Amino acid sequence: MGKHGPLQQSADTAKLKGAFRPSRYRSKPHRSPAGQMPEPPLWFSEAQRAIWRDTVARAQDGMLAPGNYDNVVVLVVAVDRHRTLAARAMELTTAGVEIPTQLEQQLRLGGVEVGRASTLLGFPPAARFRLVSLPTEGEPEEWAKLFALRKPANG
Repeated sequence: MGKHGPLQQSADTAKLKGAFRPSRYRSKPHRSPAGQMPEPPLWFSEAQRAIWRDTVARAQDGMLAPGNYDNVVVLVVAVDRHRTLAARAMELTTAGVEIPTQLEQQLRLGGVEVGRASTLLGFPPAARFRLVSLPTEGEPEEWAKLFALRKPANG
């Protein structure tokens, strides 16, 4: 909250949120980054390095500063873990095996962890989904099976 009520959002934020007339909002000059994001840690796997490069490439100007290094590391590890769990769930689904409850819970918690880390860095919701999504090699219908994990017990 500002001194006289809520702070007005920028025109870019209004566009991302789907405002009716984003031209009514003030436009902010793009923040220039305080410095370049350092290289990923040496202990990252090749998959994590690819996620790192993709994350840094998708970030808007000024979003990722060297001070956010640890937060980006957490995001990359969370995205990698979520992708690994999603691929495992997809293997089980294509084999016709029901996804175990524990794997389902881990997958949901992994998604929450990715959401928290990406929100902390300032990624909009659409960019968060693109970070988590796996590169599709198969048909979209195969991935649709994964999203229909289990029906609720009371519905």
